[in-house]
Amino acid sequence: LAASRAQVNLELEQLNHFNQHINATTDLDSILTQIFAHFFTDFGIEATILQLVDTKKKELYTYKTTAPPDATREMIDYSRSLRVPLDESGGILYRTYQRKKPFYLSRVDAKAFPDGADREIVDRLKLTSFLLIPLMIEGKVIAVILLTSYSQRMQLSRSELKRLYRFSEQVAGAVNQANVLRQAQEARRAAQAERLRADNARSELEMLNSISREISSNTNIDDIIELIFSYVVAQFNFDASWLYLADHRTEELFHYKSMFPPGVSEDKLQQVRARRVSLSGDN
Repeated sequence: LAASRAQVNLELEQLNHFNQHINATTDLDSILTQIFAHFFTDFGIEATILQLVDTKKKELYTYKTTAPPDATREMIDYSRSLRVPLDESGGILYRTYQRKKPFYLSRVDAKAFPDGADREIVDRLKLTSFLLIPLMIEGKVIAVILLTSYSQRMQLSRSELKRLYRFSEQVAGAVNQANVLRQAQEARRAAQAERLRADNARSELEMLNSISREISSNTNIDDIIELIFSYVVAQFNFDASWLYLADHRTEELFHYKSMFPPGVSEDKLQQVRARRVSLSGDN
């Protein structure tokens, strides 16, 4: 009885520690690394795959995994790229998500799985035992966690399973907190982008109004053209601009005025100024 109480107290202390860590940091990876390490040290679980729910794509996708020594590079790459559709083709991962209940298999017989997602996962990850736990917030599944080992099969007691479920609630809390933070950051970025667009639109309108006033008060065509050139070059980051007018007597466009940045050679300027373009499209 004393040993049991000590175990409960230790578990409560660990849960409290994770809660404090979750509340003190926004780094989801750091929290998950600690919790996954706890799964290994306390339960002998060597491999953990956390799959988050993508509601837009309607699938589970791997967010974080561990890389146990007995796992091959191929197994690790597969686990990190694993995506499971949220429909019947998603197999037991989907059913765990749908039923909102853990699924524990202490001994896996690969031949018992028909061809499909389940057989592929069992074969590619070489599973001999595994535990699937849905992570829920307010009755809604936000992720599914897969736990397994390679050096030996997992043989978890009922009390160990209950403890794992309780610790998985910490994972759910950490994931949910990260999602809330991410959504808040995205909302802030969207608001900032919208303010920037509004500020740019206001500045552009003010500049256009200013140019319109200057044009209205100026009767010199050359001054007006230079004003427009300056606006276009500055507003659209052009290097140069020039204006060709139509000569209907010769059916040609001829250079009237241009603006070039410093450093343009005199030969280049003369080429632009001397060029005439046929209105018939012959040039």
